[in-house]
Amino acid sequence: MEERKTVKKIFLDWELEKEEEWLNGMAMSGWVLDSVGFCKYNFVRCEPEEYTVKFQYIEDYNDEYKNLIKENNIEYIGNNLCGVRYFRKKTEFGELNLFSDIDSRITHLKKYGNMVMLIGISNIISGLIIFNSSFLSTISLLCGTFFLYTLGRVHEKKEALERERLLHE
Repeated sequence: MEERKTVKKIFLDWELEKEEEWLNGMAMSGWVLDSVGFCKYNFVRCEPEEYTVKFQYIEDYNDEYKNLIKENNIEYIGNNLCGVRYFRKKTEFGELNLFSDIDSRITHLKKYGNMVMLIGISNIISGLIIFNSSFLSTISLLCGTFFLYTLGRVHEKKEALERERLLHE
């Protein structure tokens, strides 16, 4: 029977590099990502340094692409709520190279930012409408503030990628 463990951890969308680094650190220590859920990572025991884990921003995960992934000994693990797809590959089969170009990452951050903005503004409006109930109003305003802070961080990341794209043109 395989040894398994689950870790609950939160990474926000502008921290994907940090998340990927953490997942590869887990694989280096003998725990490879086996499935992913909302703030939940399921790992299975493996040999240390046996696998590499990567993300890819891809919307159209069609049969042709699935076949290409399989032909390159890459395993699809799953995706998060924001559509980022997780893959792993045994290191004995070579380097795990997935192509997530800057434009697809910018597009992803724009969509994510729009969703966060909608949620943040909705919370602030709700907080102002129910202002007579101070507890609910406070919670709603705090949530709205958090989402707008998140929007700022996403916008910073998107701008950094846009600057990087200009350097490569």
